[in-house]
Amino acid sequence: MLFAEIDRRLDLEEHPLRRTRLEQFLIEAVRGMPTLNVGQAVRVALQVFDLIDMDRCDNLTQVIQHAWRLPVHPASEWQMMGYRPMTTATPIILDTPREGPVLRENEPEPYYILREMIDAKGHTPVTRREPLHTARGTTAVDSAHSWERRRVMDPDSANVYASFHGEFPRHILAMLGNLWKIGAVATWSSELGNATSRQRVNPAGVTSHPKGPHLDRRDAWYHLDISSRLGRDGFAEICLCVASILSGYSPQVWHNPYVIPQQGPLRMVEIEAASYIVCGRLGAPRRRSSTEWYQAHAKSEEPLPEGFRWDLVLGAATQLEDLLRGDSAPVWTNTGAPLHGE
Repeated sequence: MLFAEIDRRLDLEEHPLRRTRLEQFLIEAVRGMPTLNVGQAVRVALQVFDLIDMDRCDNLTQVIQHAWRLPVHPASEWQMMGYRPMTTATPIILDTPREGPVLRENEPEPYYILREMIDAKGHTPVTRREPLHTARGTTAVDSAHSWERRRVMDPDSANVYASFHGEFPRHILAMLGNLWKIGAVATWSSELGNATSRQRVNPAGVTSHPKGPHLDRRDAWYHLDISSRLGRDGFAEICLCVASILSGYSPQVWHNPYVIPQQGPLRMVEIEAASYIVCGRLGAPRRRSSTEWYQAHAKSEEPLPEGFRWDLVLGAATQLEDLLRGDSAPVWTNTGAPLHGE
């Protein structure tokens, strides 16, 4: 339903510039709100797009500034900051997971954007002279919302890629330790010519399940060969390779290692888009070089190519983020089907 709503809203934007700004805002809002899941961030972006002055943005840089400064908080947080919603405010209802010693069901909670809030004197945060004091960083809020940015670090996998690259932050290296959950091993290669990566199914490995985080190339389902000249861009390239697998543009060994489920002319644009979203949400650098996706995304008055599949891109981004955060189980645990050759 949410993906259908994206298509519906885009179809309503008859002017190419407005459609382009909405597309750009959706992508950047999802990147810039990692404390919400992908679906929630999309819902917020769709609801607030008409409330902010996106028509005044001249380029992608200005769109990013709007999206990444979008102050959206639950009503409970606004209350802690001394604000309440205006009578005309429109709540954005999102489910908030509740974690703690006792497992509880998710609870719907109204969220509001900054410009729809007022204080006890009727002042809006925008018109007050003193700065808005955010509750982020306080013990109560960090405790209540620590689930949102959690990274499940398995000590056995966190150090597998510890020496992969000196410029990678420690948390990024730890995330790579979760690649075994799709049966993948990433290695540097100096034999790729002009290619930035090569992702292949390993025929010798598809007859058995990966045994754990310390997976070697011989037993891996996938070999992710990353060009050694990429340097810190290597993480984004790994994300691109994995997005290709999770989106179905590459064989999914846990279903069938010899079948490519998805076909389409926008393969590179769509899997690069998923990688771009996830790198932003994880605090990882995006590619320094201009890719086909980024060129399409940055065009000021030209919408994304016809046929761009939001459901595929956002679905792959969700799976990729969950995988790297360590928040998902190995892909084969939910299939129940024997592997080829077993």
